[in-house]
Amino acid sequence: MRVNCRIYRLLGTVLFGILVLPGMAWSQACDDGVDNDRDGLIDFPNDPDCTNALDDTEIDPIRAGAYELPGYAQGIDIEGNFAYMAYSDFGLAVFDISNPADPSMVGSYSGIVGDDIHVSGNYAYMVSGYTSKLYVLNITSPTAPTLVGSYDISNVEEPGTVFVQGNLAFIGAYQYQNLEIVNVSDPANPVFEGALINNGVVCTDIYVEGNYAYCASRMDIEVIDVSTPATPTLTRSISAPGNMYGITGDGAYLYVTGCYLMAIYDLIDPSDPDYTDGMDAGSNCGARVVVDSGYAYISQGGDGLRILDVSDPGDISNVSVFGVGGSGEDVGILGDHAYVASGWGGLQVVNVATPETPSSTASVTGEGSYIDVFKNGALAFVADASSGLKIIDVSSPADTTLVGSLDTPGNARSVWVSGDHAFIADENQGLQVIDVSTPASPTPAGDAPTSTDAIAVQVVGGYAFVLVGEEDKKGEYRNAQVEIFDISIPASPTPAGSASFNSMLTSIDFTVHGNYAYCSLSSSGGPKERGDSGPVLGIVDVSNPLSPLWVAEYQYSSSWATPGGVEVNGDYAYIIDGENLKIVDISIPNSPSVSGTFPCPRCTDVKVVNSIAYISGEDNAALITVVNVLDPAAPYLAGEYQSSEYGHRLIVDGDFAYIAAQEYDLQIIGLRARVFASGFEDGTTDLWSAVVPQ
Repeated sequence: MRVNCRIYRLLGTVLFGILVLPGMAWSQACDDGVDNDRDGLIDFPNDPDCTNALDDTEIDPIRAGAYELPGYAQGIDIEGNFAYMAYSDFGLAVFDISNPADPSMVGSYSGIVGDDIHVSGNYAYMVSGYTSKLYVLNITSPTAPTLVGSYDISNVEEPGTVFVQGNLAFIGAYQYQNLEIVNVSDPANPVFEGALINNGVVCTDIYVEGNYAYCASRMDIEVIDVSTPATPTLTRSISAPGNMYGITGDGAYLYVTGCYLMAIYDLIDPSDPDYTDGMDAGSNCGARVVVDSGYAYISQGGDGLRILDVSDPGDISNVSVFGVGGSGEDVGILGDHAYVASGWGGLQVVNVATPETPSSTASVTGEGSYIDVFKNGALAFVADASSGLKIIDVSSPADTTLVGSLDTPGNARSVWVSGDHAFIADENQGLQVIDVSTPASPTPAGDAPTSTDAIAVQVVGGYAFVLVGEEDKKGEYRNAQVEIFDISIPASPTPAGSASFNSMLTSIDFTVHGNYAYCSLSSSGGPKERGDSGPVLGIVDVSNPLSPLWVAEYQYSSSWATPGGVEVNGDYAYIIDGENLKIVDISIPNSPSVSGTFPCPRCTDVKVVNSIAYISGEDNAALITVVNVLDPAAPYLAGEYQSSEYGHRLIVDGDFAYIAAQEYDLQIIGLRARVFASGFEDGTTDLWSAVVPQ
């Protein structure tokens, strides 16, 4: 469970387990001044994993195998040779850790979300604050976990911690009061057993020993008699030396961690734990703690993993601290290794054979800031911002793999593939052309500077059309222009023509359709013919690429929200104005007019297929909103898939929608319930939420 902030993201995708392969780079990893493998050693000859300065990876071959997973790693539990991780927006991931230096994901269960996890016997128990549910998964076969039961938690708001003892699951929350006890003797049918309600008890973490449950409860440690689980009773509140969040025990002692400190209590009298020692411990709040062989291992937020010597409970001492490349949220110990759930840093494996000098063994991380996606056959090409181009095999949406990557010199914002070349709008590095004839080994082929930052790119015929803008202090791209390049020789793109808009218009997105380029622009100064602010549809005649002509700047909305993507289908342009989908009649390009409006707060992009508009959204918007636009004047909701994931740009191809999720990864949504102009196949609209999310 995260302590400093709680992020709940419901991921309804089928993407998981993307293999991360060493990609080509513009500068060699062993000579770039960066600690690429995060082992504290930089470049040749300081990093022994570099054989010379020309090596393109600092990663020891033993660490080459890794997986990229979407989501925030919240909780972890170790059982045998497997690590079970709860992701707040992915579900359950199972890792084979028999070789700690090369952990591999061998199983998963998506479509649920988790904040904490406890493994007991053949079952994993995951609790979710987002859905207020306890999930029970059968892990008899770790490679194929199955959901066997769930329970609606009614007495704990936003539950975030779970501890299982025998046939009982004890559930608490980071933020709110109450303790709920669930009987899981029948894993397929968990039932209410008892609850401690309205006693001021906040259980940020729980440890159960015998007849007592112990809760880390901010400024207190709560002792709860659970000898009669149907009627748990609060027997003692012990004032703690600070804000306490994580708690564990070994039968003889309680070990409690919190903000900047660690404390130990003896359990000579289990009903009345007695303080033995405490100490300051770092500058971050400890989320979870485990004790093994005289050492306490604390997942400590930004500090990562902290190790304390607790062999003498009356005289504890700090041993070491190790950064884990993320936020330490939970930790498990097996043998000589600590396994840390480190938020966006995923699974981090730390060698603690010598606790005084812990070292990184391996990591299983999620990276990237996917901004745009282009699908070409079985491959998805992703513009990954500062990481450049990624090429993903999506022939099997449930088992996608990264087949190639190439960093670009700028910030990859948009990608378009034509033939054997990918064209990248690379911000201040203009137009980049990459040879992708061998997807596993993309190589730079050519480039062309743009007058200002390249924001979006589209290829039509033998020309690359690039939307550009000059970034200002607010991060907006003013002085919007469309610049056109002759790419008949892809390795040598040459300028052909350009057209400018009002200098106060900022570039957002564009599409080229027929003889016109339609641009989604934002205005703080208004179009040429008006002086007020709002989103603008800019239209350029590109029938002659050598001499494109300005046609119109049409303010189609008075919304102050940032506009999004634009799509053209037939005589209509479909534009996101930040708050609505606007349908604009463009049958007369120099005189566009709004035909219809569909409310869509915080939506970002739109694609139209067979009179159905598919709309991506961010934050509290639906990840996918499906709108029937058969009658442009009267669009209506056909279905939606709710998620707090951030959907940026999307494409729709066959039975799948591919979404570049700006902060995380490529989302693939299975459209198994095919949507037609008249609605779903069986005529219902509730089928979307029941069937489509996979």
